[in-house]
Amino acid sequence: IRCVRDWFLETVGGDSDYPKVIWSAFNDFSTDLFERRLGEGIDEDDVLEDITRMPVREYLACVSLWLDDRDRSERPRGDSNAGPAGP
Repeated sequence: IRCVRDWFLETVGGDSDYPKVIWSAFNDFSTDLFERRLGEGIDEDDVLEDITRMPVREYLACVSLWLDDRDRSERPRGDSNAGPAGP
C-alpha cells in the first residue's frame, strides 16, 4: 500500500491518507462488498468467485458506490452539501 500511495503522490500530487488508513478502508470496502453480495442471495462460495472474477469496471463502480455511501454517512447533519433535509 505504501509504495503505491507514495508513487501516486509523486506522480499525480495532491493529498492522501496514511497507508494504514487506506488499508483499513480497503478492508471495510471488501467486507461491505462481500456482505452486499450475500444480501443479494448469492451463496458464500459464489460470492468469493464473483468478486474474484469481477470485471474492473464493475469493481470500480462498487468502490464508487461504497465511497458515496461512506461520505454520506460521515457528513454532519445540516451540511449544506447534504441535499434536502428529510422528514
